Amino acid sequence: MRGGGALLALAAALAAAAPAAARADEPKLPFAPFEGAKKGDWAVLVGSSRRDENTSKEPCASYARVVAVEGDLVTVEELVEAGGIDKAKKTFSAKEAPTVAAYFDLKEGTIQGFAVADDERTVCGVALACKKLSFVWKHGDAADEITAWLSPRIKAGALAAFKLRSKGRGKVELDTQVRLECGGTGTEAKRALGEAPEELLSAKLLEALEGGAELPAQPFARAKKGAWAAYRLELEQQGETSREILELEVASATSDSVVIAPFRVGHQGEGQKRAFELDAPPNVVEYASLFATSIALPEKGAINGARSAPEKLTVGDRDFDCTKLTFTLRTLDERFKVKLWLSSEIEGTGLVAAEVRRFGERAATLTLEVGGFGDEDRTVWGKPAERLARKKNRKKSEDE
Repeated sequence: MRGGGALLALAAALAAAAPAAARADEPKLPFAPFEGAKKGDWAVLVGSSRRDENTSKEPCASYARVVAVEGDLVTVEELVEAGGIDKAKKTFSAKEAPTVAAYFDLKEGTIQGFAVADDERTVCGVALACKKLSFVWKHGDAADEITAWLSPRIKAGALAAFKLRSKGRGKVELDTQVRLECGGTGTEAKRALGEAPEELLSAKLLEALEGGAELPAQPFARAKKGAWAAYRLELEQQGETSREILELEVASATSDSVVIAPFRVGHQGEGQKRAFELDAPPNVVEYASLFATSIALPEKGAINGARSAPEKLTVGDRDFDCTKLTFTLRTLDERFKVKLWLSSEIEGTGLVAAEVRRFGERAATLTLEVGGFGDEDRTVWGKPAERLARKKNRKKSEDE
């Protein structure tokens, strides 16, 4: 195993490897890296690889996530980009430390000069107390020098950083190098360190992730004619900030579909009504376009890395039990990152808050937060759009 093949084989096993019967003299990791693991734990490692000194560096990345925890067994799925995309699913013990060979998926050769030392390494801007592993893996005509930093604070395998230098002595002598470091890690509910996967991974790798382009649940499941929700919108672009009030009302509702009518306070006439079928959750872009008209989400962009998790969100004096959905939308020229906080408590639209960021030359950020909701007969919480607008105008006058 040498060159590009070694890059993929080693990178694909950074945080997941199949358990194997260990000999008594085989070195083990200094602790169990999957102890306390929960479904949804994840970690992204990013870095570069170079086949030899005559080739340029290429980006590489690994995305590992825990997909199942059954008793003492933890199943990890990993996607790796190192030239191509490689996918693997492996199982570890949650209680026992794996052998070094099993952890790094070294299926042949011998491990020599294994050593463990306490070390501190700054990862994601945080100084972590790590166990530094170093050893030489000899296999065939190659000798690979491997150094790895492990910290329990890194989910889905504890790997904080990894460095490999492989010297092959075949017909063509190679000097392969791989360097990776954790760029983000967290649980299903929140990010613990660094950035989220959609900020770190390439579009190619994001497209390989599981996660569709539909909302995780039907936001209009409880919608009735006359139900409404009023929102405060804020748009920042080109150094300027604009604010307005938007109201979304259920214009009609049947067992099969709903029609949502937007109304912007201070604008003449109603906005374009949108119909949604109820047999399946709506497309994430169609749904976000209800309120993101001022930032112009493209209908034909590629949706990548859609992920959802439960999250409590406080707005004013009310706590909402939400599902937070994040996804990245890409075109040839632009990239958008969208965050939605959804809750069935808001019967008309299911939307509590949102954030849409557009990157590139036309960079802009749109934020939205519910200010009130109700139905034809009453205001359930907060204020309707016209009252929110009056409050906004009073504040503007006071500022002036």
